[in-house]
Amino acid sequence: MQCPRCGNQVPEGALFCTVCGLKLDVRTEMPAPDPQEVQADMTPTETHEAQPDMTPMAPQEAQPDMTPQEVQPDMTPVSPQEMQPEMMPTAPQMPDEVPKAAPKKQKKAGKILAALAVLVALLAMGGIFVLKPAMERDKLVQRYNEGTACLKNGDYSQALAIFDELGEFEDAAYWKEYAQNELDYKTIERLKGSKDYDKIISILEKRAEYYKPSKIEQEASALAKEYKTLKDALGAYEAGNHAEALAQFEALQTLGSDFGREQSLCRAHIAEEEHRWGDVLIQLYAVMKGDPDCTFLEEPQDETDYYFQEVFESGADEISAWDVVVTEDEETQALKQTAVDGLHYERGARALAEGDFERAMDILDDIPGFLDADALYEEARAGQEAKEEEERKRKEEEERKRQEEEKARQEAMAKTYKEAEELYDNGEYYKAKQLFESVSEYEDAYDRAEACVQPLPETGDYLVSGGSSSSLTIEAPSGDNAVYIKVYDTDGNTVCKTFIRSGESATVWIDGGTYTMKVAYGTEWYGEIDVFGDYGTYSQLMNGDTELFELNNGYTYTLQLLASTEGNVGSQDVEGGAGGM
Repeated sequence: MQCPRCGNQVPEGALFCTVCGLKLDVRTEMPAPDPQEVQADMTPTETHEAQPDMTPMAPQEAQPDMTPQEVQPDMTPVSPQEMQPEMMPTAPQMPDEVPKAAPKKQKKAGKILAALAVLVALLAMGGIFVLKPAMERDKLVQRYNEGTACLKNGDYSQALAIFDELGEFEDAAYWKEYAQNELDYKTIERLKGSKDYDKIISILEKRAEYYKPSKIEQEASALAKEYKTLKDALGAYEAGNHAEALAQFEALQTLGSDFGREQSLCRAHIAEEEHRWGDVLIQLYAVMKGDPDCTFLEEPQDETDYYFQEVFESGADEISAWDVVVTEDEETQALKQTAVDGLHYERGARALAEGDFERAMDILDDIPGFLDADALYEEARAGQEAKEEEERKRKEEEERKRQEEEKARQEAMAKTYKEAEELYDNGEYYKAKQLFESVSEYEDAYDRAEACVQPLPETGDYLVSGGSSSSLTIEAPSGDNAVYIKVYDTDGNTVCKTFIRSGESATVWIDGGTYTMKVAYGTEWYGEIDVFGDYGTYSQLMNGDTELFELNNGYTYTLQLLASTEGNVGSQDVEGGAGGM
């Protein structure tokens, strides 16, 4: 822009001409309530006429139209209420509100008159001295404008240096404090990294006081309170008061999201204190996933999420997938180890309660010193020893009973063996065989049972005839079975008998009379008493519907024993088997 008095170019937005010092009609808005207008008017005021030879020789470029009568610049200090430096537009670094500059007191009239008298004296000495104070003020004004430009651009460090350099010039001290305040506020991010919360609180409290009353004050006060709460939360956490720390963390309005990990760890520590080992691992899993709200319990995304959801909903402590929880520091590693030890502890205690003392010892032996694991281990050991002693006594009793039973069994077998021998000696070979087989493991009973099977007799062996007037020829069927036949009179007495091998025949002599006949078929021979044993087939021959056969003297009879149903002789089973022969 161009100065309307001297025509020189001045920086855009400057409040004063940097050459002639003319106040420029420039108004820019502050990013807060309008501060008092700053006026640095260097326009000359009317004075007494100066002598012609005292005309000040000002440079043309500075004041081309000035005359001696016009050069009497007013050097009276101007109050901050009348001064309005160029302010910057609202920017992220600038607060929404800027407090008004504190007004400076007006200097007394006597001082003003004294300053005018000095000015007149200087004019009398020559115009060359008139512009020197004005030029010095112009430099201060130019520097002041540079400072306000730095504020506008957010360069608070440079602004601070400029206003510090200006010292007591106008309200430079106020803007110096403003720049320092904004610089301090910008350091909060750095202080957050170093966790210097005391310094942060101090800056915020100072900021609140500086901008009182305003929205900035309210925001700074609220944030300072947040940091105090955060400091209390961290202090409680360090002291191990995790429930108190968690309550403080959860009370944070704006800083809480930055301390989600601490909140998860608080919950993990609380679960640890309450021996909820499964919840400890769930919170560590939340730390690992960066999910302090444990949204994976509501909306699981993968197999592991579903696993922990199931654990959480069931309240189970049977967690085997703890390897998926990855720890990153000593604290989380210690929490995980405690949780894993706690899960082992619960399993060991459960095994102890169930009486599985050996398993309880195996588990508890891996976590010595954990809670009362050592005491539980000793309890399990004592239980196991008692259990083993009881088992030893039980086995001893069982062995005693077994020995008694074995003795009784041996005695019984010896008795049976002896009975079998007696049956054998009596010719009751099949009955003897049955008894020998029942005690086959006793001495040589097995071999003795095999020896009870007698050699198969020849056809005609055991032949007994009951007369001489008639003959009876018996033909045995072909095949594997041999035949043993007996003929009885009506009184049940044996009249005739003989043994016939399969496919052969034998003849007995008999007198005429009424008789009954019984036939035995078999392959193994056990003597006349047991015949073919239980392996044989025993039949009563039937003459039509009667078992009686009439034989006449002087006749020859042939009895063909057939496997088929053809013929005029039938049969029916004999009750009692060999005993019924």
